[in-house]
Amino acid sequence: MKMIKHIKKIPSFRLLQQHVSLFLTIIQLSIIIFVFIPPINAQTKLIRIFEPNDWTKLIDSLSKAKMAGINIYVSLLPPSKTPPICPTCNYSEPYRLDFIHWAKEIANLSLRYSNLTGYAIEDFQENLNLGYIRQTYIDSMITAGKSINPRLQFITLHNIYYVDRDASGNGSGSSWANASKTVSGLPWSSINGGDTVYVSGGSDSTAYYQYDAGAGKNYFSKTATGNPIVITKGWESGHNGDVYFAQAGSPAKGYSFDVGASHNIKLTNLKFNVELAGTDGGAALLLYNCSNIIVDNCQITSDGSGFGIYFATCDSITINNCTITVPPNNSTTESDNIHAGNGNGGHIITNNKFYNYSYNATPHTDLIQIGLSGSASNLQTVIANNFFYYDPPLSTAVGNGVNVSGSYGDRYLIYNNVFVMHTALSACAITMYRYDGSKHLSARIYNNTIVTNMTPAGAITFISALDTVIIKNNIVVHDSGAREYLGFSGASINSTTYKDIDYNHYWSHNPSGGDPYIKDSTNHSVSWNTWKGWGYDAHSDTGVVSFANLLGTNVTDYEPTAGSNCIDTGTPISIFDTDIEGTLRPQRSAWDKGAFER
Repeated sequence: MKMIKHIKKIPSFRLLQQHVSLFLTIIQLSIIIFVFIPPINAQTKLIRIFEPNDWTKLIDSLSKAKMAGINIYVSLLPPSKTPPICPTCNYSEPYRLDFIHWAKEIANLSLRYSNLTGYAIEDFQENLNLGYIRQTYIDSMITAGKSINPRLQFITLHNIYYVDRDASGNGSGSSWANASKTVSGLPWSSINGGDTVYVSGGSDSTAYYQYDAGAGKNYFSKTATGNPIVITKGWESGHNGDVYFAQAGSPAKGYSFDVGASHNIKLTNLKFNVELAGTDGGAALLLYNCSNIIVDNCQITSDGSGFGIYFATCDSITINNCTITVPPNNSTTESDNIHAGNGNGGHIITNNKFYNYSYNATPHTDLIQIGLSGSASNLQTVIANNFFYYDPPLSTAVGNGVNVSGSYGDRYLIYNNVFVMHTALSACAITMYRYDGSKHLSARIYNNTIVTNMTPAGAITFISALDTVIIKNNIVVHDSGAREYLGFSGASINSTTYKDIDYNHYWSHNPSGGDPYIKDSTNHSVSWNTWKGWGYDAHSDTGVVSFANLLGTNVTDYEPTAGSNCIDTGTPISIFDTDIEGTLRPQRSAWDKGAFER
């Protein structure tokens, strides 16, 4: 049985409660001071009090939220959003603008429900600047709340903005009623770091079309300082359906959502689609001249007429926990799941699922292509804990899992990935080359599981010499076809400055060639024994590897079955200590090879 997934080495909440209870009993305290210990990775939700019954609804919902592990903080309407300044607006009922009274009542309630952790006043800084609220009054409010519960926090809440395609108000973005109809229509000059933009998905789902009858609507440009600006779907009932950003039928344009010249933006829980076959070949999501952009928990789909995500001249882009799919198509346009061109690199691509089924033979299709990127800074790009599945229905298609083409100076750390390269022709799980000999390029490749069903089969290929190549704890399985485990096709392996290749596992099922071989530019078809005689893979093996479901479409299909030779035969890697699922390494006496730890 696996150990509990390793997140943080801290005591359990129940154990801490027992220790606190024992301590209080011993010293016989007559007054219990509430101590809140937040649960690991708890969700936090903002509850706005802006309708007459919202306070009552909040009280009724706190118990269920606590059971679900959800922390709550309360947001109160400020003077600028209530009468008489805003005659048509509501108050936060029942205590209206008596924020000291609010602080006391929230503090008392937080003693009953430990997941009620704080409160805020919307547009706080603006109201303070305008003189609607005085700092001395806020100080008294905070003191009143903490006198009841010292752990209760007053949060300086940043602003919230709203987008709703079907809104009929003034379009200011200040509420759902007055939401902007488009992302582009928001008052971006007023939106700052830490602010949140909620996009309505309606009760079920809502589509926002980029060029629907006019100029671009799913576009903005913004540099944020401090915390990122977050753009996500609404969570309240009636607004928490799926949010789709898509192209439009007329005129046909290539980008469904466009972020240009921006910094410090987070896109989360959204869907981006390229769905117009035969258009001009754009992308579901375009990031241009950007840095520090986070795309998290999103679904990106391209029908083959463009890339899934395209970032051009960008630095430090994070793609995390996303599903990026290119369904079967015969498009002559390149349809990479992620295509990155130019920029300084330094990207983080983790915990994603990539599916690509493009089958036209004209373009090459990569699940990730990073071309002509990097700089003298040699920033590190991390590709880890991803599932790559390439399965075109025709064997004439050509593509790669990760294709680094023409690096200007990069360091790559690639680990805990599963690559399934199924029925494609002349493709590799990982391929790399640098622009010229004056540029630096290094690759550290650990604990990946690579499964191919190609003719010829390929796994890892270097088309040029690199500064550093470290390949350890990987599993390479060829289900059929001629066997090329490692390729040094652009330059001899001796041209690479530092090499450390060991503790890997190679196995070919039903091979169609001679002995397993390494491909070298000056020594083609190097046999296994010759390769080991050169001093490589001294602790590696070529025994049978069995998976739960070979060539399946789920990442768990590629967990080695009990008895496979790759179990407990790896070597420790200091950079990480968990597998693709978060299971602690090792589970027994030694690390397992490949992406999974049994």
